[in-house]
Amino acid sequence: MTPSLPQRLQAAPKGAPYAVAAELTWTGERFARGVQVHVGADGRITRVAPAGATAELPVLSLPGHALVPGMVNAHSHAFQRGLRGLGETYPKTDANGQKPQSSFWTWREEMYHLVENMSDEQLYNLTRQCFSEMLDAGITSVGEFHYFHHGSGASARFAYDETILRAARDVGIRVVLLNAYYEHGGFQKAPMSQPQLRFKTPSLDEYWAQMDSLSKKLSPTQSIGVVAHSMRAVELPDIVRLHEESRRRGLVFHIHLEEQTKEVDDCKAAHAGKPPMELLLENLKIDNKFTAVHCTWTEPSQLEEYVKREGNVCICPLTEGEIREGLGADFALIDMSEEQLKFSTPDSLMGAFIFGANGSSVVKATCVNGAWRLTTSPEASKSSEVSKSATAMPDEHAKQIEVAAKLADPNSDDVVKLTCGLMNTESTSGDEVAVGALLEKWLSSRGWKVELQRVPPQSDAAVQVDRFNVFASKTGNKAPRLLFNSHMDTVPPFLPARTDGQKIYGRGACDAKSLIAAQMIAAERLAQAGYGNDVAVLYVVSEETDHSGMKKANELGLRPAHLVVGEPTDLKMIKLQKGILKIRLTKRGVAAHSGYPHLGESAIDPLIDVLHDLKHEPWPNSEELGATTLNVGIISGGQAANALAEHASAMLMFRLTTAPEEILERVKAIVGGRVEVELYTSNAPVHLSVVEGYETDIASFNTDIPYFNFDGQSYLVGAGNITDAHCSREYIEIADLEKLVDFYFTLGKKLIEGENK
Repeated sequence: MTPSLPQRLQAAPKGAPYAVAAELTWTGERFARGVQVHVGADGRITRVAPAGATAELPVLSLPGHALVPGMVNAHSHAFQRGLRGLGETYPKTDANGQKPQSSFWTWREEMYHLVENMSDEQLYNLTRQCFSEMLDAGITSVGEFHYFHHGSGASARFAYDETILRAARDVGIRVVLLNAYYEHGGFQKAPMSQPQLRFKTPSLDEYWAQMDSLSKKLSPTQSIGVVAHSMRAVELPDIVRLHEESRRRGLVFHIHLEEQTKEVDDCKAAHAGKPPMELLLENLKIDNKFTAVHCTWTEPSQLEEYVKREGNVCICPLTEGEIREGLGADFALIDMSEEQLKFSTPDSLMGAFIFGANGSSVVKATCVNGAWRLTTSPEASKSSEVSKSATAMPDEHAKQIEVAAKLADPNSDDVVKLTCGLMNTESTSGDEVAVGALLEKWLSSRGWKVELQRVPPQSDAAVQVDRFNVFASKTGNKAPRLLFNSHMDTVPPFLPARTDGQKIYGRGACDAKSLIAAQMIAAERLAQAGYGNDVAVLYVVSEETDHSGMKKANELGLRPAHLVVGEPTDLKMIKLQKGILKIRLTKRGVAAHSGYPHLGESAIDPLIDVLHDLKHEPWPNSEELGATTLNVGIISGGQAANALAEHASAMLMFRLTTAPEEILERVKAIVGGRVEVELYTSNAPVHLSVVEGYETDIASFNTDIPYFNFDGQSYLVGAGNITDAHCSREYIEIADLEKLVDFYFTLGKKLIEGENK
């Protein structure tokens, strides 16, 4: 029995070196196969190497999963987990039934109310919950910007610092305790409220004494950093002294900066018109260990100077979008290189999270310092149960999957077994490597000369890996009489093969892995019948998306007399197929709080207007091909329900009865500059060849045929119905599939022998 993921992780070596071998591993630039991450006895990554580079290491094998570095949350206030979900309710109605205008400052009063009577146990539980949820989201390291220091009573001074460390240790997350110095409650030095007194650090001497005490209590996955809460809470001379000492000790330094306009205005009033950033630039030696949090209202020229000095900016988009007062300085500088505007991260980070690679982003487990942890928080478990109940598989389907799995054999000469074997290997567009390897093995084991043509990663695919087209012939002839062709990729999501004995269901059942299986078996039969020099096969990637596989195949220099393309046509020969025009519409807006729409411009609104106009446009009709149709396939945009959308886009597909250039010009005229129009791919309607005696039809779908450059004749035919493709019920009748092998053999023999010149 194949071990489950929990069983695999449980078996991971502890306190000894080993290698992690996932199906896909992020190498810093792309996902790659055949890579191992070596982990030392201390739980740190020692090497990233090709599989098998060090044979003596035990290997933790994780098939069906992808391994990526754990993410870092550079700025957290864990106790504020107690406010989550209430952000739209501040401020609360007062005694007179009135609700004052909400702002950061009214939100802050509610935060003070939260901490006023919070106990150590409550803080621990909130922090543990918050850190657990981070791990469940793939965050393995957190910078905890901590200023809630004191419990109630003199004996509990600074007690909550250790509460944070205890919660992090119990959860298993790597933490940098960014311990804050907090002097007073504003530039005017107003008396501190009772809740604020739980934040106060009486003197620099006491602060550093506490830091020295904490440094002796850190576990291997814990470290500390220095924080001046903000310029409104710490005097400038003390900020200077804190930063100088942090530099001497080699510690990171963080500070809240220019989050609110009131903060900037109050600072100018107290410091001769100078804002916080200007004061920092004048008085501190900014370096790459210095992080300013927010910088929402920082002047662009000052931010540019700060970045030149290698200072870091930590941005908190949800916070800044939710409780700031509209938009201030634009963030053009944030588009600088990651090296210039990087998040500060803990030293010696070793973390990796695993997620299901089959098009899913659900985190399955995390690893911190070599310790694996399944996602087991109550929230994650609850979500998982909801998901399971919503998508529960009928028992009948589960049994049918088991039957198909027993039949599956990707090296079989039986078309049903071969089809199931190919279908049970995922190959959604952009990730066709594994199924291509199966085709190469099947063909080469039967004496075919196989050429694997590398195809660059599909630009918009979730998995960025090189794929390859598969071309094979018995003799190396690139000008055969007959070339069988179809595509290896499928649309998402992956659906494994299942069978009830009459039909095969699942992704690729009719589009088009069953057709590949039938073609290969028919081609082998033709070769055995003496036509080995006359037949070849070509299987390509990305037919369902950008046709990059077939476009690349033109570089192979193939010159067949007849091209037979396998697609589900109910065994009818297609004499004419519609053209396509695929375009992307994009719009950039100006983000703003939705309560102040006059400060921004939504990208979604003009996109909706354009889509409405395009959908109501009378597009051309053809007596032969019927209507030109438009499908809005993908819409995306926006960043939050309470913010004007900064970006919006839509992917459109026209099925054409006329030239794509004509439709594209009409689209641009209708759009009228309201959004940007980008051509993705297009081709005109195509007239195809047919063979006398075969039933014919017209296809409204598109294929790779227009993208293959050759002087021969093209035929489009296969078993199954196109209306059953691209949906959850996709299937092919087993009787039709078995008949298809003979169909392709007979058709191929006719074409080779010249009966359709």
